[in-house]
Amino acid sequence: MMTNHEKEELKIILEHLWHDERKHYQEMPCKNHIYTVLRRLAKRIGYKGEAKPYFSWKLV
Repeated sequence: MMTNHEKEELKIILEHLWHDERKHYQEMPCKNHIYTVLRRLAKRIGYKGEAKPYFSWKLV
C-alpha cells in the first residue's frame, strides 16, 4: 500500500512528465512506452491533472 506522502510525490512526477509523454505516445505508440506506465500509476492514485479525461483513447 502506498502512503499519502508517496502518492503526493508520484503526483509531482506525473505532473512533470504527463503532457510530453502523452504527446510522444500519440506520435509513436508502442507496447512498452513510458506513458503506459504513467497511466497505470495515475489510475492507481486517482491522478487527474488535466481537464480532459486521460483515459479517453486506447493504449496499444
